[in-house]
Amino acid sequence: MSPVAQARPGLDPALASALDADLQEVVVVTGADGRVRSVTPSIERVFGIAAHDLVDRVVAALVHPSDRRRFALEWHRVAASPGATGRFSGRIVTGPGAVREVEVRCANRVDVPDVAGIVLSLRDATDQTRVMTALHAQARTDALTGLPNRLAFEERLARALATPTESPVALTMLDIDHFKIVNDSLGHRAGDELIREVGLRLRNAVRGTDTVARLGGDEFVVLSPMTDLDAAEFVAARIQSVLRAPITIGSTELHVSASIGVACTATSVGVHDDLLRDADVAMYEAKRRGPGEVARYDAGMVAAAQEHLELQGELHRAIQQGEFVVHYQPIVRANDASLASYEALVRWPRADGTVLPEGFIPVAEASGLIHDLGDRILHLIADDLTATPRSVLPRAWMNLSGHALTRRNCASRILAAVGERGIELDRLGVEVTETVLMGDLGTVERNLSTLRDHGLAVALDDYGTGWASLSAIKRFPIDVVKIDRTFTAGLTTNALDRAIVRGIAEIGRVLHLEVVAEGIETDEQAWIAADLGCTELQGYRYGRASAIGDLPLR
Repeated sequence: MSPVAQARPGLDPALASALDADLQEVVVVTGADGRVRSVTPSIERVFGIAAHDLVDRVVAALVHPSDRRRFALEWHRVAASPGATGRFSGRIVTGPGAVREVEVRCANRVDVPDVAGIVLSLRDATDQTRVMTALHAQARTDALTGLPNRLAFEERLARALATPTESPVALTMLDIDHFKIVNDSLGHRAGDELIREVGLRLRNAVRGTDTVARLGGDEFVVLSPMTDLDAAEFVAARIQSVLRAPITIGSTELHVSASIGVACTATSVGVHDDLLRDADVAMYEAKRRGPGEVARYDAGMVAAAQEHLELQGELHRAIQQGEFVVHYQPIVRANDASLASYEALVRWPRADGTVLPEGFIPVAEASGLIHDLGDRILHLIADDLTATPRSVLPRAWMNLSGHALTRRNCASRILAAVGERGIELDRLGVEVTETVLMGDLGTVERNLSTLRDHGLAVALDDYGTGWASLSAIKRFPIDVVKIDRTFTAGLTTNALDRAIVRGIAEIGRVLHLEVVAEGIETDEQAWIAADLGCTELQGYRYGRASAIGDLPLR
């Protein structure tokens, strides 16, 4: 009797014989001892095995050695009970070095007289397995970098935490500093190129036992088994080192840094979500400290992170409800102390006291609210300029963040706000700090040049505190340099501070720039600053920042 007829008793013998030849499956009938009694001719077409080579062999010999134990367990379970059925998925050996994936259905028919054996139906699942394997890998691979994605990372983290070991598991989480600036100024394709390059550098920076994964956006994580916090900080240092080399995107050279947080099971509960949360909390603490910082987790950071989240929510609401106000601090001429202009300083009045910019600007930048806040401040200043005569408010200096300047439409937004109110353009100036050099210099330069071409003056604030002061003066259209208070505070006692102020003032004189000494609090500081060549002075000596309605009439 043909194998198909034995598998399907009652089937017409002629049809059964035809099915034996054309069947896409292979039907094997064995005795209770597991030896093959008959097999369909389709085995040669499907698996390349001659049917006569299999007859009288133990069917388990066909199974790959690594899968044989699983097959034997299922076989014995089915063989022990007439009428029992079962399934097996695994590999069979079809020739020297040749392996195929199969799905097998087993049925015990020893109690059927025409069969009196066990029937196995084998289907070639090689292509299906290959597709499923590819889909499984695709679902766990980040399409942009080729790194494991969040799903793959979480699976590997769960396995690492489930492995019995006394050695800690560490996570090193990082976020590219100022990545949004790259996206806003150079476009998302440039952002994608930067992500790919960072992913490649990270992969080359870690050990073979570590896992580098991209969690999404510009966020990456390194999973390091058998690593404590000290060793994790060493991993972070290597990451900082490989990111230090410039990255060229198109014609733009970028200097990239990352804020990095490290945590390990020695200081965390060791639960998947807790360890991931702790690394994330440490990373945001690093971001709070400044670009390129590394922070190791400690328990106190959780409360700080919760405060940060609450402040972010309050900040969003305050922007929407117009809670911010602008105060103005005078800047006077050094030769006669007459009013030259005012610096516009944003304040956030709250029930628990007024919050100064250093209390909310970092949160606004980290959360992406800085653009909405900047637009709000711009319109407040423009409204004050409209409502206040030039004699009272001759010029207002507005602080611009690096995030704002790398927006392609930064200059046009400022000009529109001023133009639609009919304000004379020389009544508004913009102040920038050297952090603008962290972003797309081309966009920054275009925005500043456009503003200056339309009559707005440009001031470089906190001059002398960064690494690129001279480069900024050389490259950007600067009208004013403001000497940081860290130098003016020591004018009366420190010869080095006086020398630095004199040097900056001389640069201003040669380049025809106004030089403002900030932080002037006493007459003696004012006399020295003027004598050293500063042309304008600003500080408590000449008044604190006041609301627009409290400015003196002139």
